[in-house]
Amino acid sequence: METERGDARRALREEMMQTFMADEKPDQATQMKYGLIMMQPISREGLDELDAAFFGGATALTDDPELVEPWRLSRVRELSHLAGGMMSASIDMIGVPDNRWKADLFMMIERSDMDDADRHAADNEMMDWHAAATSLAVEIKQANDTLDAAMQAMMKVEVSKDSEGNGGKMEIDFAAAMEVEKLQQAATKKRTALSRLTQHTANRIREAVSDPQAFHLIWIEHAFPNIATTDEYSKRYHDAANTPDLTDEQRGSIAMLRAEHDEAWWLETEAAVAILAAEQDEAQDQNEAFFQAQQIKQEIDRHIFARREAALKRLERLRGILTEQQLAAAGGLTDPSAPQTLALPY
Repeated sequence: METERGDARRALREEMMQTFMADEKPDQATQMKYGLIMMQPISREGLDELDAAFFGGATALTDDPELVEPWRLSRVRELSHLAGGMMSASIDMIGVPDNRWKADLFMMIERSDMDDADRHAADNEMMDWHAAATSLAVEIKQANDTLDAAMQAMMKVEVSKDSEGNGGKMEIDFAAAMEVEKLQQAATKKRTALSRLTQHTANRIREAVSDPQAFHLIWIEHAFPNIATTDEYSKRYHDAANTPDLTDEQRGSIAMLRAEHDEAWWLETEAAVAILAAEQDEAQDQNEAFFQAQQIKQEIDRHIFARREAALKRLERLRGILTEQQLAAAGGLTDPSAPQTLALPY
């Protein structure tokens, strides 16, 4: 199927490129048709077959095939995130900044610095999660592909021209648009189901490991990357603490201010994450879902704004601890760039 889709895309692109080369000013319909082609999903041609062959060989080489299975399932989930195209991806951007359905607990733990006991405890909690999460991920992959195909069908492009060379129009099939809305709701429900499953498992892992807070930090970084962004202010405190010729009083003041910053930054981040982690009432239609998402984004934006404003005030106090020569040596401790807001500008 992927081979056929790839051949069709290449043929359409060649046709459209010839059209563009022959006509210096292509009409709206021609441009729209080319745009729709470019928005088609990136081909995953051969990846599934290649992965199946690789893991089949890896299983044959080990005396314990169960050791390979978690890695195979993780790869299936990873490939599932490649489904869909620019259209389905744009729909994800409209929703709330929640990546829990993309967060892979297995890879999170494998790449962490957990000790053997905690890793074993986490693995035990994930035993039932692997298969269920993979199944849902595959369903999301199929839903996104179906959604993109439906959105392509919804946009009707007519490129016929009159005797003067004018013409070409783009129409929307409203019956197809209604089907697209249903598919959007179905895809959203599947993502929500996977998010809740992964959140529930993450909660169990947090209770099972010896350092719950360390795991929680890893979790929110993967599940809510737009909120739990890198704290760029920490580098300013590091630079200040490593400035030459600091007095003991200066070192103590910098350390106290950094502790104050770390606590306040974490509290605002947790407050923003809690808004997303709270169970939301299921929206009845796309308009309600959009309105609900914007309300959530605005609430999160308030916490992110408050977090930054307080951090900037503390940074000004940090500059006041150093002399002019020390401040110059620390690079001036300039303000980090402002983060992009999550809410749409309307």
